[in-house]
Amino acid sequence: MKALLIKDIKTIFAFFIFIAIFGFATSFAETTSFISFVYVFLIPMTIMNQDELTHFNRLASMMPISSAEAVCEKYVISLIGLAVALVFGAAGMAFGYYVMGININIDSLFLPTCLVLFYCAITLPLDFLVTSQIGRTIMLVASMIVVGIIFGIVMALGNEMFVTLFNGGLTWGIRIVLLAVCTVLFAASIPLSISIYRRKDK
Repeated sequence: MKALLIKDIKTIFAFFIFIAIFGFATSFAETTSFISFVYVFLIPMTIMNQDELTHFNRLASMMPISSAEAVCEKYVISLIGLAVALVFGAAGMAFGYYVMGININIDSLFLPTCLVLFYCAITLPLDFLVTSQIGRTIMLVASMIVVGIIFGIVMALGNEMFVTLFNGGLTWGIRIVLLAVCTVLFAASIPLSISIYRRKDK
């Protein structure tokens, strides 16, 4: 898996730079920029599209790489991207607090983290199920449209509640439960993705 991680990190290294830049941009605002987390969403699909273009999956089938390793590596690199977003986001918040006098809001990092875990849990099995680059692109656009519609509905119907949530309105009990649910879903999608990957035509 280490070799796969090195290959993919080199492939999308620019993504990590953008994640770091937009994550640190929280020093200039009171909430975390969602742009850094959007780049995390794009990491696994971008890698899968690149592997398809280079026919890497066929080559990998001749290497001592198990299906479990090939699948788990996509989850791991997604978590690495999430970690980069959190580290630079926290650094930006600390800079904003100590240098610019901006209040720290933990939910501006916490809620996007849960969203990333939930999004990856739903979309990664679908990424492995879809075989064409066009299909994955269509799926990405569709999923982003759904997220945008939900976000618009929430903003339209519960704007005050939404703002409250992103300004520290969650209790620690709700945070723990929400994180636990998203983490369980993320972990539960791994064996499903492995099963799909084993059955697909490389």
